[in-house]
Amino acid sequence: MLSLDMIVLGCADDRRAAEFWKGALGYVERDPHDPDAWLVLLPPDGSGPGLAMDLSDRPAPEFPHLHLDLHARDAVEQTAEVERLVALGAERVAWKHYPEDADFVVLADTEGNRFCVVDDSFGRTQPPGDDRTTADADTPESVPEPSAGSARGARPAAAGPPAAIVPDGVGEPGGPVVPRPSSTPAPGRPHSPGPVAPIAPTTPSTPSTPSTPPGTPPPPEHPPHAADADHGPTASASHEEPYLPDELAYAGPEHLDPEFVAGFDRKQGSPDPTPQLALLRDHGVDGTSRVVDLAAGTGRFALAAARRFGEVIAVDVSPAMVDHLRARVAAERLDNLRCVRAGFLSYRHQGPPADAVHTRHALHQLPDIWKAVALDRIGAMLRPGGLLVLSDLVFDCSPAEAEPLFRQWLENAPSGDPARGYTRDDYAEHLRTEHSTYRWLLEPMLERSGFEILRSDYEGRIFGSYLCRKSL
Repeated sequence: MLSLDMIVLGCADDRRAAEFWKGALGYVERDPHDPDAWLVLLPPDGSGPGLAMDLSDRPAPEFPHLHLDLHARDAVEQTAEVERLVALGAERVAWKHYPEDADFVVLADTEGNRFCVVDDSFGRTQPPGDDRTTADADTPESVPEPSAGSARGARPAAAGPPAAIVPDGVGEPGGPVVPRPSSTPAPGRPHSPGPVAPIAPTTPSTPSTPSTPPGTPPPPEHPPHAADADHGPTASASHEEPYLPDELAYAGPEHLDPEFVAGFDRKQGSPDPTPQLALLRDHGVDGTSRVVDLAAGTGRFALAAARRFGEVIAVDVSPAMVDHLRARVAAERLDNLRCVRAGFLSYRHQGPPADAVHTRHALHQLPDIWKAVALDRIGAMLRPGGLLVLSDLVFDCSPAEAEPLFRQWLENAPSGDPARGYTRDDYAEHLRTEHSTYRWLLEPMLERSGFEILRSDYEGRIFGSYLCRKSL
């Protein structure tokens, strides 16, 4: 009897597609160190079919003849998994053929290949406590026609037992499906991806994303982490309300420049995150904790935090910053660090509340009216008693003292290479165009947002650092 060993997906960008499916299913690469090998993904224990990425320049069809079904234990887990996949780079499909009581959600992967996330609790029997997801083949266009063999009358039942797949990870987005004819193998690769063979995991396994708690409101119509056009787990600046500002414009055009991003740490003075990490550790944040790093930049804090804490979500509005950080995450194989492109106002936290939020030298990009909203949103994503570590340019002076303090700041500015540090011109531009606030304005904002200030430290009456706790 034949067996199903490999599913081949067409894709224009095989690396991007592979990163998405690794994140979606917790798969690992079969030949990670062989550049000429097919890009093949396998379950870490070799217990199910593999996925092979086949280069194709043809777009994915709107009505595929074959697609994957990923199964969630129940509707709550289905909702959480859909949001996780969208954050990894999947796109919601405006499927016209949903039945009135659909048990599935249609998504497209980074290459446009369509697949479904199915609620397994409706019309199917699943052993209690079994938190696996499964994959099987089905046809979306068959959905409107009830089938006598369907578990619910709304869609055909899967033919045979689907293969178990362990979910999780980090990923990215993109477009096609249609295997290349046998006469045109992938350049530098043998034509066949080869059989599945059990392999040892090359990356540590990551706990699956917890289900959304009962009573959580349904997700918004538009996904909170809409896929970026170039790279995936992203959430672009939100314009779901006409009054929300463009946070990428506030950040400045330099944050779109890969060269600026490459030299960002050097210009920042390569800040050491150790004091902030120690502060969190001393206040109970540990290897089981969930930490959000807002305006993560190149990830100096996020990368270090991922080596110490249970889960880290690194959020930045700049696509160039997020691309840079994703490359570092992949190089270090940090499966517990997820990157999301969003800003203070466009990030929508999903899943369990965070134990801590960190942000450094970024809140000043927002005018005060939006700083207060951003702080309120940070409070909403934290659990009661959760911590906020905030560092920024904050002026500890009265209005009458402001200009003398500004002049002193510029007079003491370094005069060296602007690529290696901030200069007088940088400071002057900050005062003209950025939105740093006063201490006597920031601290009431924190308190009105539900924070208790546990500690505040100032350097030169210009740089403020805070440790705050969300009210119990």
